[in-house]
Amino acid sequence: MFGAFITRRFFRIYPLAMFVTVAVLCFHIPQGSIKVGHVAAIYPNLGVILYNLTLTQGFFVLVPSIIGPLWSLSCEVQMYLLLPFLYRLLRGRQYAAPILYVGVLAISNIIVYCYPYEAGYSFLRFFRVAPCFMPGLLAYWLSKRVSPRFPAYSWCLLLLALPPLVISGWFPLSGWNLSWFWIPGSFWWIPLIVGFAVPWFKQITLPVMAVASRVIARYSYGVYLVHYFCIWAGLEKLGHGHPVLGPLIFCLLVTAIPVALYHVVEKPFMNLGKILTAPTTPSYGRAQVLESGSISQPSA
Repeated sequence: MFGAFITRRFFRIYPLAMFVTVAVLCFHIPQGSIKVGHVAAIYPNLGVILYNLTLTQGFFVLVPSIIGPLWSLSCEVQMYLLLPFLYRLLRGRQYAAPILYVGVLAISNIIVYCYPYEAGYSFLRFFRVAPCFMPGLLAYWLSKRVSPRFPAYSWCLLLLALPPLVISGWFPLSGWNLSWFWIPGSFWWIPLIVGFAVPWFKQITLPVMAVASRVIARYSYGVYLVHYFCIWAGLEKLGHGHPVLGPLIFCLLVTAIPVALYHVVEKPFMNLGKILTAPTTPSYGRAQVLESGSISQPSA
């Protein structure tokens, strides 16, 4: 099971990330970091390139990400390596999820306060973000113990309420210094609230919202990887700061490029991952190939 999970995650994440990274390098597209009105380029050496292509830029040494958002994919890969073992620990243990969450949160706080982020301990980055994905364990654990009670639309109301709480400082431990985001003692409660709340809400039944959610989920990874490029191309390079033309170009690019990348890169490789991890029966393999049209037709 672990091997199949990792294989599918590999073909879900790596092909598109590598494709976009190579494209950025080949065409010298400035993607390294983004500020208001400016997107900066980085000029990586071979080591930095290899760390980025393997999404291990936060594993051993702290190296810059060729594409800004890649920093989080490095943490995500570490998360995928750890979560299967944590889920296994939950089996047959009634209070394992809350205990694991409290333990990870405590370790994260200790490490963060003992080792400043600027110290360059790359492997510690994972512990800084661990409290952000650990609530997923709580959601899984709680889903086995409660039944959904709240209508689906109220889920949107909860999500819309969180940003004002942070900005206004109404919620305890809130802050408006962005550097505090990395300290678990400040914003760890946001994913905790979301993870705890998920099992209590019913599934979306409105057809329009269900279809829209599926479409957004399908292309969101591509949007995540290319939105820096779309900002640079639409608002800075092609739009030249025009108040109408720039945003219009940005909207067109951030819609069209992820759709194209999904059908050309993402979908074929996701389906390949499914075929490689499918049950080893000839009839099943043939059915998958025929259904996919020589490796097409997937879901995330």
